[in-house]
Amino acid sequence: MNNNIRFELSFKDISQLENKLNFCKFNNIKNINIPCKGLIKKELFNSTINYISKNYPEFNVIYHYSLYHQYSKNIKKSYEDFLDFIKNSHNNRNYEILLLSGSKKKKNFDSVDVLGYLKKEKNLNVKLGIAYNPYLKKYYKISSERERFERKISTGLINSIWFQYGTDIKVLQNELTYLKK
Repeated sequence: MNNNIRFELSFKDISQLENKLNFCKFNNIKNINIPCKGLIKKELFNSTINYISKNYPEFNVIYHYSLYHQYSKNIKKSYEDFLDFIKNSHNNRNYEILLLSGSKKKKNFDSVDVLGYLKKEKNLNVKLGIAYNPYLKKYYKISSERERFERKISTGLINSIWFQYGTDIKVLQNELTYLKK
């Protein structure tokens, strides 16, 4: 099996997660992603990190941190929770996080804002990935996604870009050409 392929796991509870992790282990799948959406948010999301770290250290896990789904009461509290998440992730041997705003962005608390806040932090021991989705015409203009992308990259904090693939090949070609430039 190709060792560069990553598998995203969805589950409803820790028991279902355990079954899927055992399947991955049995099939020599080591690279997994854990999304933060649907039921996997807040307490279950945090419990998942601790569970995998304690019971399955052989996995290379990237957690998708959704600022929308992890939002708590206000911006200050939500940002503190995110900083705690970064610290806990590093302590649990998870060194890369995919930072997502979510399709319903919080005012003054989306990935562009948070990356701006993070620039002021010292001793960040984490690699951050961002998403780029050229298929969001339904929600945003392509120029807006491009502008947001450039603002994220300009922070100097980005280690990876996660590109959303779709079926419109022209959109895909145009945006890949744009990103290469």
